[in-house]
Amino acid sequence: MKKSPLSILTFLLLLGAFFPLRAQEEPPLRVHFTCLAWDGVHASGLHYLDGGELVPLRISSVFRGKSHEYAGTNPIVFYRTEALADGTVQRIPAASATIPAGMNDVLLLFLPATPGQENGPEFNIVVIDDSPSVFPWGSYCIYNLSAYEVGGIIGSEKFVLPGKKSRIVIPDSKDEVDVQIHFSQKIDGQWVPKVNTRWVYRKNGRSIVFVTDDVTSRKPRLKIKSIDQFTSK
Repeated sequence: MKKSPLSILTFLLLLGAFFPLRAQEEPPLRVHFTCLAWDGVHASGLHYLDGGELVPLRISSVFRGKSHEYAGTNPIVFYRTEALADGTVQRIPAASATIPAGMNDVLLLFLPATPGQENGPEFNIVVIDDSPSVFPWGSYCIYNLSAYEVGGIIGSEKFVLPGKKSRIVIPDSKDEVDVQIHFSQKIDGQWVPKVNTRWVYRKNGRSIVFVTDDVTSRKPRLKIKSIDQFTSK
């Protein structure tokens, strides 16, 4: 069974269902955010407004951008800019992110626009709670975007994760040691090993791990995409 890129992106959009998307009633919104683009999404050249001034963003699909502190209205609107003949700069809205009440630290995941959506935003944005109380340092946040149930081992921690689900895994391991990383898929009632490697575990780091089907393969095969972040604290 091949998994289409569209169905993976559909699930990513549904990640917002883990949190009730409810705009705060009284501005200003105060939040720290970082940005990440999904594979193949080119979100360069975007800005947001801070105190009436345009702030440029660097958005990569390989690493998180730097943390930005935002104070303003909800949703956060992201713009492209166009220089006009009279020397002024026109702001063109490209996407927006509504921050649920109670979230103070978020990761904004930029996805392509919904196919067939005329005159809609250039990007869809999934808002993920990024606070250390939800996603602590020294942990892995695993998103199983595969069509299959996935079994995993990270260090001494073993887990089973149904398709389209996520969980936090905190290994009981010493700092800066190699830990076993293993993922298997349950196919036709049988566990089939797919990924077996080792990563260096750091207590001052945390990683978002996307487990997806390799859509270029005729046979079921997993792809692992890990986005790491570290703190000096």
